[in-house]
Amino acid sequence: MSRKRLLLISCAMLVLVTMLVGACATPKPTATPAPTVTATATTTVTASPAPAPTVTTTATTTVTASPPAPVTITATPKPTKFIKVGHSVYLTGAAAVSGIPVNRGLQLQVDELNERGGFWIGDQNYKWQLVVEDNAYNTDLSVKVANKLIYQDKVKYFIQNASVLGLAVAPVVQQAGDVFYLVFGDIWDYMNPKYPLTFMWNRIPPEKILTYLYKELVKVNPNVKSVASLMPDTDTGYIGGRGVKAGAEAAGITLLAQEFFNIETSDFYPVLTRLIAKKPDVIDLSYTQLSHQTQIIKQARELGYKGTFVLFSADSAKLVQAAGAAAVEGAYNWFTLAEPVTDYQKWFYNQNVTKYGEWNQIGIMSAPMPIMLQTAMEKAQSIEPKDVAKVLEDGMVFEGPYGPLKHVGKKTYGVNHVSQGPLPVAIVKGGVNKHAFFIPPPEDF
Repeated sequence: MSRKRLLLISCAMLVLVTMLVGACATPKPTATPAPTVTATATTTVTASPAPAPTVTTTATTTVTASPPAPVTITATPKPTKFIKVGHSVYLTGAAAVSGIPVNRGLQLQVDELNERGGFWIGDQNYKWQLVVEDNAYNTDLSVKVANKLIYQDKVKYFIQNASVLGLAVAPVVQQAGDVFYLVFGDIWDYMNPKYPLTFMWNRIPPEKILTYLYKELVKVNPNVKSVASLMPDTDTGYIGGRGVKAGAEAAGITLLAQEFFNIETSDFYPVLTRLIAKKPDVIDLSYTQLSHQTQIIKQARELGYKGTFVLFSADSAKLVQAAGAAAVEGAYNWFTLAEPVTDYQKWFYNQNVTKYGEWNQIGIMSAPMPIMLQTAMEKAQSIEPKDVAKVLEDGMVFEGPYGPLKHVGKKTYGVNHVSQGPLPVAIVKGGVNKHAFFIPPPEDF
């Protein structure tokens, strides 16, 4: 056998042996594929899911479906508060002819302010309540009334009419300490820093009033050379007497005499006889009540007096009616508004005629007092008397009966506690009051 053939047989046998050995060996395990993530996820989703928590479902519904309706909060309004204003006034007795219209005027103005809705400080609404007490033009009764208004009615704002009563009541108010005291009268001794809550309404010192009036009178009638005065024996009367003296001197006319009478007097013939004997061209009754003026004028004419009277007679229409047109002819009346001119005066006129059937201009003299107080409170945003006083002292201008008013007096008295504005003067002609001129407030006061 050839070597080549032998080699082929050996190779074949070697291949056969290798195949037999592979067939008898243990087979190698096949790797199991790992579960895919997808399969696991699919299994989880396929399983029954647990129900979503109720809270989660509710929240999702509220936010996604529709927003909650807006909540409207309705605040309960605060009840209106009323500011009490005490008014001590003469509603009975001889002076009632003046006191009644003054009280009516204040009530008309209070009603008008309340009908307009009052006023607001922040979210609090305020209105006015006028607490009225009759003092019968008596000093003792006025003191009792003041104590009642302050300590029983608890008023923090107190209005007093008439100089003599204002002076009598002032100590009671000062003792209270926190009451705003507004006087329509002459209480000049209380115009100083010691009395921070005491104010005077629409007053010009009598010296200034009568100086201006006498000068105007002399311009109209150059024959006027002399004057005499007759006034009550009271503090008010003596204040007026000083005014006559100063006015006569400034106007260059002679002061012949000054007489003072007891307020209970009704028989003036003796004192008038003395005065008329001195032949005055003018008799000044400025600080005399209407009832006394009527008696004095009638009795003076009966005694033959032919001269001119100077009067403080706000309701001079009643004076003309009581004393007679002829007796009062030519008299000068300061503080007398002959006819309404401004919008405020026309409103006041219509209100008086509608409610009371007459025009009585004396009521307008102090009617704007509540306007002043309300304006000051709104500006101060406070109803406290000390805050109101501060606003007035700072020169607040407000509506007055005859034109704008503001408080002055610091140069003369150390405090701006006297409200001043123009004062009207009328003259009686043919039994009717005619406007003569205005007395301007002093420029330097």
